[in-house]
Amino acid sequence: MTAAAEARRLAAELRAEAHRLLEDLDALALLDRRFGSAAIVGSVDLDLMIWRDIDLYVAAEPEAGAAFLGTAPLLYERAEAAGHRIVSISFNDEYRRPNSPYGHGLYCGFRLLTAQERLWKLDLWGWASNDYPRKVEEHPDLHRRMEKADRDRVLELKSAVQGLPGYRDWMTSYDVYRFVLGERAGGVAEFQAFCRAGRSRDGHEPIGEERRASPG
Repeated sequence: MTAAAEARRLAAELRAEAHRLLEDLDALALLDRRFGSAAIVGSVDLDLMIWRDIDLYVAAEPEAGAAFLGTAPLLYERAEAAGHRIVSISFNDEYRRPNSPYGHGLYCGFRLLTAQERLWKLDLWGWASNDYPRKVEEHPDLHRRMEKADRDRVLELKSAVQGLPGYRDWMTSYDVYRFVLGERAGGVAEFQAFCRAGRSRDGHEPIGEERRASPG
């Protein structure tokens, strides 16, 4: 099997596994009931998975922090009932941070160990109602654009950079998509230079704890 074929096989396997996990948690129905709407975004929806990572969006106003955080014990109970184990939970209220690099919203991150002993990362993002439609609509637009991209190259580059220092800090999956969609030549070194140039234009140094709210 070629490297490209193996990457495609892994992507399909991980996507199927992600949907099974969401079904076990009944996550979308739970989020729909609590917040009125929920959307799967990132690499699960794009079918460009190379690691176990799920991104979900909901509409959540600044005053909804307690309700948003209250979703955590409900998902915990559902995970336990399905034979899975949530091993860590983190929460950020980015409405309360001036000039937040994440954007303005709520975030809850879960690390979940499945009954099959596979570790998953699940990121739940809550956006204000006036931002939520735009955030959700950005994803189908990206989906349409990525359908015309070199999918094998995306998977190859994501696989190559995922373990590098700075990945999920000043380099993200979204940068990989932009790099490939721009038909830029080269591999890891050229991709890193592309990200550094972008950060410099944005007025940010490509170091530190900063990460963008870019699912993928």
